[in-house]
Amino acid sequence: MYDAKKTGERIRDLRKQRKMTQEQLAAVFKTESSVICKIETGKQTISIDYVVDIAAYFEVSIDYLINGETVVDNEISMAFAQVPFCKKGMVKRLILDLIKVSL
Repeated sequence: MYDAKKTGERIRDLRKQRKMTQEQLAAVFKTESSVICKIETGKQTISIDYVVDIAAYFEVSIDYLINGETVVDNEISMAFAQVPFCKKGMVKRLILDLIKVSL
């Protein structure tokens, strides 16, 4: 089951591993640091768009952000890691389209 607080903690841990402030992460996603703070503390749920963007930025799986699980197809994970960050938006749109088609 989705736990906003645990997802936020994982995002905070990833941010700290990169030695980033909330302000710096907010700048990457063109948002306010207060939004990052609320997400990291579980006071604000995170949209699927942000989940995909954050997973791409930190090069982790969506499963990891949401469930803390790291079981991912290694071939897909390695391929996605090779995509430049500036192109990950396009990949995100493709993933979201595939999810919509499969529903």
